[in-house]
Amino acid sequence: MVSPKVGDWSVGDDGHQYVFVRASAAIAAAAAPGTQVTITEPAMTAAAGAGGFYAPNSTQVPGGVPNGAYFWARRGTI
Repeated sequence: MVSPKVGDWSVGDDGHQYVFVRASAAIAAAAAPGTQVTITEPAMTAAAGAGGFYAPNSTQVPGGVPNGAYFWARRGTI
């Protein structure tokens, strides 16, 4: 099994690009497509903002993403 590191990229079965990040603040749950986040480099941290990436939606993570949690952020456009 491979363990991703922050900053790793992948393309999902849905055709979207994903980047592995760590939440720098709690990110509230939202219906699809999820809460939009801004990613800060080089730390690859994410927080709510208009950055064109999305945290997992409320169907996937009903309680939202807690501060310090790692997740795959989805790019909003293919």
